[in-house]
Amino acid sequence: MHGEAITFWLFIISLAHVNFSMRLKRWFLLTIPFILCVFSLRAKQDTLSAYQMLRQTKGNEARITAYNQIFRNFEFSNGDSALHYMKMGLKEFEEKKYLPGQAALHTLIGNTYSIQGALPLAKVHITSAMELFTKMKDNERLAIAHNSLGIIEGKSGNFQEALENFYAALKIFEKAGNKEGIAKTYLKLGVAYELTGNFDRGLEYYQKTLVLTKGKPVSGDIITLYNNIGSLYCRKGEFEKAIPYFEKSLELSSIAKFKQMRGYPLLNLGKVYARLGEEKKGLEYMQQALAVTVSEKTPDQEALTLVNLAEVTADTQEANRYLVRALFIAENLGEKQLQVEALDAMTSFYKKTKRFEQALASAEKRDILHDSIFSLEKAKEIANLQAVYELEKSNSKIDELEAANRKNTIFRNTIITIAVILALLLCLMSVFLWRIRNLNRKLQQSEQALKKANEDKDKLFSVIGHDLRNHVANVPVVLEMLEEEEFTEDERKFLLDSLKDNAYAAKDTLEKLLSWGKSQLKGIVAIPSTFNARLQITNKLRLMKTASEQKQIKLVNNIAEDIQVFADEEHFKFVMRNLLSNAIKYTHHHGLILIDAARHNGFVTFSVQDNGIGMDEGQKQHVFDSFNISNEGTDQEKGNGIGLMLCKEFIAKNNGKIWVESDKGKGSTFYFSLKEANA
Repeated sequence: MHGEAITFWLFIISLAHVNFSMRLKRWFLLTIPFILCVFSLRAKQDTLSAYQMLRQTKGNEARITAYNQIFRNFEFSNGDSALHYMKMGLKEFEEKKYLPGQAALHTLIGNTYSIQGALPLAKVHITSAMELFTKMKDNERLAIAHNSLGIIEGKSGNFQEALENFYAALKIFEKAGNKEGIAKTYLKLGVAYELTGNFDRGLEYYQKTLVLTKGKPVSGDIITLYNNIGSLYCRKGEFEKAIPYFEKSLELSSIAKFKQMRGYPLLNLGKVYARLGEEKKGLEYMQQALAVTVSEKTPDQEALTLVNLAEVTADTQEANRYLVRALFIAENLGEKQLQVEALDAMTSFYKKTKRFEQALASAEKRDILHDSIFSLEKAKEIANLQAVYELEKSNSKIDELEAANRKNTIFRNTIITIAVILALLLCLMSVFLWRIRNLNRKLQQSEQALKKANEDKDKLFSVIGHDLRNHVANVPVVLEMLEEEEFTEDERKFLLDSLKDNAYAAKDTLEKLLSWGKSQLKGIVAIPSTFNARLQITNKLRLMKTASEQKQIKLVNNIAEDIQVFADEEHFKFVMRNLLSNAIKYTHHHGLILIDAARHNGFVTFSVQDNGIGMDEGQKQHVFDSFNISNEGTDQEKGNGIGLMLCKEFIAKNNGKIWVESDKGKGSTFYFSLKEANA
C-alpha cells in the first residue's frame, strides 16, 4: 500500500511539470505528507482487518469464504495486497492437499493478475483452477473459471477462444439455472461481440444483462455494464445516448471499493464531450481518468487513457510522449487489441505532424497485429460460434422437451389407466347400486301393494258388512211384515217398492264387488268391438227412469245417433250406468242431467252433467281413489266408492281417459274419452 502512495506522489509531480501552474505544484508538494499519511493509515487498517479475519476463521470452507472476502476488499483498491493474501492461501491449501481451496485460490490469483494486466500469469492460474474444478466435477465453479479465461483471451486479442469459453460457461449456468452466472456471462459476451464489431449482438447481450441485474446490489459487473453500453453507443455514433450510461457508471463507481473502476467512465465521458466539440470539458474528464488509473495501478486503463489524451492534447511533444507510453504499457501487458489502438493513434498522429515514414511503420505494424487478431477465417469461426451455441441450445431444448414428453406420456398413460380402472369400478358400483335401488323399489312397491291390498280388504269387508248387509237385512223384515200383517193397497205397494229398492241396491253392490274381484284376480281384460253409443245410453236411461222419476229429475240425451265407438261394450255400459247413477244420487229434486258427446282427433268424449251438490277441490282429487269414502246423496242415498274406481280402470284399459269438473253447490260434469270406430 505504501508503494501505491509513492506511485501516486510521483504521478502528481509529473502532472505538475506538465499541466499545472507553479502555484498548484507548491500546493501538491505541501499535501504530499498528508496523502502519504492517509494511504499508510488505510493500508494498516486493511491489513489488520484481513489478518484478523484469517486468524478468527476456522475450517476449510470458512477460510475459502474469508479469502474471497479479502479478495473483494482489495480487488479494486490494492492488487498487491490481494496477491499477497491469495498466494498465502494457496500455499496453505497446497500443504493441506485440499483441492477445493487450491482451485478457489488459483481463480482469485488469476483474476488479480488479469486486473493488473499480467495476462500470461493470469492464464496459468485460471487454467490450473479449471483442471482442479474438472477433477472435482464442480461445474458451476468451472463455469466461473471459463469466464475468467475468456476475459484473459479477449484481452490477449484471442476473441474466438474468448467466445468459446464464454459460451461454455453460459451452457453450464443455463443448465444449473444460475441467473447471476448467466448475467455475468451475458456481460462478457456483449464485450466480446462489441470488440469484434458485431454491435447489435453486443447490445443484445448487454440488454439481457440489464434485465437480469435489475434491482440487484451494486457490483463491479453492473458498473462495467453501464460503461460498456455507453461505449457501444459511441461506436455506433450515438453519443447523446451514451452519456447517461457513462454517468450512471461513474455514479456507481463513486463507492470506495469500486473507485479503481472510475477510470473507464471518466475516460469515456471525456471522449464523448471531445467528439461533441466540448474539448475543454473532455480534457478535464480524461485528466481525471489518468489520475485514477495511475493511483489505482490499472495499466490497461492508463494506456487507453493516454491514447485518448494524445488525440485532444494540443502540445505535439506531449501527445507523442502519451502515445509512446501507451504503446509501451500495452506491449508489456501483451494486450494485442490495446496495442492496435495505440498504433492506430500513432499512425494518425504521425500523418497529422507530417512524419510519414513513422506513420507508415506504425500502420504496417498495426495491420500485421490486427490481421493476427481478425483473420478472415477467425471472423467466420467467431460468426459460427453463436450459431453453434444456438444449435446446441436448441438440441438441448429438444432433448429436454422429448424427455418431458416421455414423462408426460407415461404420466398420461398412468392417469388413463387409473381413470379406466376407476371408470370400471364406478360402472360396477353403479350397476350394483342400480340393482340395489331396483330391488328396494320393487320391495317398496310390494310393500305399498300389500299395504293397499290390506286397505282394500278392510274397505271391502266394510262394504260387505255395512252396505250389502243393510240392503239384504231389510228384505226378511219386509217379507215377514207382508206375511203377518194386513195392509192397505197403498201400504203394501210402499213395502214392495222398498223391497225392490233394497234388492236392486244389493244387486248393484254385488255386481260392483264381483267386477272388482274379477279385476283383482284375473286382471282387467278389454275385448273391444264397434257399437252404437246412443243405443247403449238409451237402454241405460230406460233402466234409470224409475230412480229419476222418484226425484223428478229430467234426463236429456244429446248423443248423436251416428256415433260409433270401438271399445269393450260391457265396460262402456258399466261406466255409463255408474255415472248416471251418481248423477241422479247427487242431484236435487226437479234437477237436470245432460248426456252429451263430441268427436276430437279420432276419439269421442262423453260427458254426464248434473246441477247437483258438486264437489270441492279436496273431493275432486280423491274421487277416483280405491274405495273412496262417498258422500250421501240428496235423499240420503248411500255409496261405497267402488264404482268410480272401476270406471277409471275400465277406461284406462280401453286406452281412454276419465276426469271431472265440479264446483261446490253448482254440480259436476264427468268426462271420459274412447276411441271412435273407423277413425
